[in-house]
Amino acid sequence: MIEKFKAKTVLDVGCGPAFKLNRLIAPHVEQFVGIDQKSAIEYAKQTYNAGHYLDVDLDRISDFENEPLLSQKYDFIIHAAVIEHLKEPDQLLSFIKRRMTLASHLLISTCDRDRVRGIHNMMSPKPEHVREWNAHEFYAYMVQSGFKVVKFVYLPPNRLTKDDFWKETNKWMWKGDGRCLFYEMAFLCRLSE
Repeated sequence: MIEKFKAKTVLDVGCGPAFKLNRLIAPHVEQFVGIDQKSAIEYAKQTYNAGHYLDVDLDRISDFENEPLLSQKYDFIIHAAVIEHLKEPDQLLSFIKRRMTLASHLLISTCDRDRVRGIHNMMSPKPEHVREWNAHEFYAYMVQSGFKVVKFVYLPPNRLTKDDFWKETNKWMWKGDGRCLFYEMAFLCRLSE
């Protein structure tokens, strides 16, 4: 996707240990920046020589507006499986919008609550998930937040081995209550004009 859009600069908001940035993205771009909480950034700095990493509290992102690497525009922004952890996702999406041009793309993902637990279960068993959405709610939220959804797909969890994938697929297939193994929603977005 980075190559398809000819992205030269990438910002990963919630990069974790920066594995994806370094293995999948770095070879294809001129500059990449990862931001996340302290322990993840310390690991990334100790492990990788390339890229820039900043320790940022994503719930207080506006405190970092003057950081030079966070005040520029990016061709491609990634925000994968993080928004459900934030108390103030509106603030973060506003920050992301200010880092985009009309030509920029945002890849954002989160789990689909209905596909994980079924449509009648609104409570997350994960206390770290402050807010969860289903596909319709999240699509509307992105549009309301000033984004145009270009593409939407469901993905399986990214941490499954091949054996686990088949075991989980078999288990989920027989539930019959709307739950599904492919529960990670990925939205490719641009700014609304």
